[in-house]
Amino acid sequence: MKNKKIELKKKNFNLKNIKLKKHHFIAGGVFLFGVVAFFIFYNSPSVGATASWYNNSWEYRLNITINYVEVDANLTDFPIYLNLSDLPSGFHTNVNSTGKDIRITLDDGTTEIPREVVFYNSATDTGELWFKGNLSSITDSVFYIYYGNPTASDYAVGSTYGANNVWSSGFVGVWHLQEDPSGTAPQMKDSSGNGYDGTSQGSMTSGDLIETKIGKGLDLDGSDDYIQTTNPHNYNDFTILTWFKSPDAPDTRAYDGIFGGGNRGAYWHHQIGSPYMGAAEVEINGNWVNPTFGALSGNTWYLLGLTVENGVVKSFKGGSLVDTISTYAGNNPSANTINFRIGAYSSNEDAIGTIDEVWYFNGAKSVEFISTTHNNQNFPSTFYSVGGEETADTCVCAGLSSNWNVSMADNCVLSEVCNLGTGNLTFYGAGSFTINATLNLKNMDEPPSGSVVWIGSQGKIFVG
Repeated sequence: MKNKKIELKKKNFNLKNIKLKKHHFIAGGVFLFGVVAFFIFYNSPSVGATASWYNNSWEYRLNITINYVEVDANLTDFPIYLNLSDLPSGFHTNVNSTGKDIRITLDDGTTEIPREVVFYNSATDTGELWFKGNLSSITDSVFYIYYGNPTASDYAVGSTYGANNVWSSGFVGVWHLQEDPSGTAPQMKDSSGNGYDGTSQGSMTSGDLIETKIGKGLDLDGSDDYIQTTNPHNYNDFTILTWFKSPDAPDTRAYDGIFGGGNRGAYWHHQIGSPYMGAAEVEINGNWVNPTFGALSGNTWYLLGLTVENGVVKSFKGGSLVDTISTYAGNNPSANTINFRIGAYSSNEDAIGTIDEVWYFNGAKSVEFISTTHNNQNFPSTFYSVGGEETADTCVCAGLSSNWNVSMADNCVLSEVCNLGTGNLTFYGAGSFTINATLNLKNMDEPPSGSVVWIGSQGKIFVG
């Protein structure tokens, strides 16, 4: 038999890839090593690393793995969309009814990152969640979502892990368009924290808040419906992204502005036709620059985008670069003092259709950022995968008669001083498990004099 060398340290030691092929009856401090090592082998010949637990007040977690194939470049501080209806039934059973107990960590299980719960509906098991993470285009990126703490409070939007900090890297405005347009103005909240909340215009009612591409969005009547906010767009380099669907393909019937104001925006319909119809628009040195979105169909959702960088204007559709105009490279867009509009360009240039998720950035986002955004939002079920529900068991063992019963599928933390003078320690579970065992020991005392340690046929350790 070959046993892997174990180094016992004063305060802690880790057991990984340990294989024991016969019973060990070990007394004293090393007794604990024999106990854990045996049961790792007994139940699971495969032993590997498991992430630490964020906080034992959170009873459950799920592993969220981002498929690197869907990530087109290494991206830092990327806003990741998670459709909460993709999560298993255990999540909806155990999460708070408003989702306020949701926490997100990195793959170590403990390093928390910002998240925004746009909404959670416990009656329909639906919801919209965003969190900020770094993504790799070479290897999968792993995160954990924790839940199941009935006493947890939600974060303030401006706190370290609150909603605003999901959007703190270059975002000027973020409008999820989830609010009732007939509510108290300003109705449409800006999640970036920059204060560009939008006010509904025209005759918008609560019925104009409908199911759209990502959760809810707005139904625009093409007459006087739009959202207006103060001017956020006097940046020389900028990016605007939005999801939009029109009932018809672009034509020359009217001036239908998707977004904009003053001298930068985008049209769906346009009376003059080309090059304004189905195109973005930016004024540079008194010249109109109109990169096309290409062929567009009715009743089809498109992620449409506009970027300007050093006078080079680009248009995007469905995550792909469509058109680049560099005629005025080296020049800046003309100054703009007009309010920004969602669902319209200028006066009497209102769109007919549905709109969702409007993002405004300071700076030109890369092609890879935009394509990965499309992959995440258009194909969420292939962008990420969701692991099985994991449970944090706190094993309380305050007395000599205590019994420990620990599922090998769980994360067990011995949170109190434990005395195995008598009692049973049982690891149970069908099939194979991948387990990392870590003992954090401040003191190790020998069992009581005359104690006998043995292993039963059903996978129990007896001390008595």
